[in-house]
Amino acid sequence: MLETINKPKTKKSRKSVPLTDTQLAKLRTFVIRYSTQTEAALMLGVDRNVLNRVLAYGSGHETSIKTILKNLPS
Repeated sequence: MLETINKPKTKKSRKSVPLTDTQLAKLRTFVIRYSTQTEAALMLGVDRNVLNRVLAYGSGHETSIKTILKNLPS
C-alpha cells in the first residue's frame, strides 16, 4: 500500500507546440478554401475544436500539430 502512495507519477507533457508564421499562413489559406471549418478539419484529420484552437493561438498539442502538418498540402 505504501509503495503505491510513494510511487512517482508519470511525467505528462502538456506544452503546446507553435506553428511557424509560414505554416500558420498555409493553414489559414487551406481552411478558407472549404465552405466550413468542419470540412477543413476532417480533411486535416483533426477535430473542429482543435482546428479552431490552432487557428486562434497558432499552437496546439504535439500530436495535433504533427497530424495537421502531415495532412496539410505543400
